Amino acid sequence: MIWVDLIVRARNQPTNKNNWQIMTMVFMTVTMALDFIFLMTILQQYIVNYYFYEFQIPILPQDIADSLSLAILYIGPP
Repeated sequence: MIWVDLIVRARNQPTNKNNWQIMTMVFMTVTMALDFIFLMTILQQYIVNYYFYEFQIPILPQDIADSLSLAILYIGPP
């Protein structure tokens, strides 16, 4: 119901006439990724006490590898 309401409101806004599809997809992806990060953080730190959900790329510089692993692990699934 929440996502349907978001899509209907985005379609009805006159300023979003040309780009409502992209904006709703970006908003929904970011929201679901933040929810997933929150759930995985609680699961790994407080329930399991073990970091099992990680992806390391040793051939890239650390900043680029961290950004890429964030995109693959958390932004990719939603």
